[in-house]
Amino acid sequence: MNLIKNNTTTIGGNIKIARQLRKISQRVLADKIGLTWEMISRYETGKVNPINSLGKISRALNIPISFLLGETSLLVSDNKYVDYYSKEIHFIPFVSNYIKLFSENAYKTESIRHLAPLWMSTIQLKNSFAIDSLSASDPERLGFHYNGIFIVLRNNKYKTGDIVLCGELDISTVKLEVRTYNRELPKDLSIIGKLLSFERIFS
Repeated sequence: MNLIKNNTTTIGGNIKIARQLRKISQRVLADKIGLTWEMISRYETGKVNPINSLGKISRALNIPISFLLGETSLLVSDNKYVDYYSKEIHFIPFVSNYIKLFSENAYKTESIRHLAPLWMSTIQLKNSFAIDSLSASDPERLGFHYNGIFIVLRNNKYKTGDIVLCGELDISTVKLEVRTYNRELPKDLSIIGKLLSFERIFS
């Protein structure tokens, strides 16, 4: 168990960390402070500066503003400020060079990192990556109607109904798409991984 080091992320990232540690949804936090859950999402992804709402967020989550600003690792427990020990904050590769997806571990060399969801297991953390949902063609077909981030698990075991990221590599051209897994996928498509989650981004 490691002490959270907030100074490695953004204010929005700290809001997300604190909200997840308090085990409440974006919608619940939004209701507490009189905003929409879409605005909370914009705060957490850095699309909107949350500075004017930090006081309300601090009170709603019962944490000091200094935690949100990354100045301390102190959280409130039983009305006292204490060092809060929790799961270590992890980051996973954010893939922008799609050709790397066709080599077993090449994607792990990507320099950009994405904050991993706190619920991910150790095995998932070692074998997952994040990727822009717009990298896949026609994601709307499976209900992904908004821009966001796919969290994808590299795996070799799939069951019918899993949502998978597939790809086709033609020399230096990459075509990616999301599909529902079945045993009759086109032979020219390689299954890259299983979608674990989708994080919506608001512009």
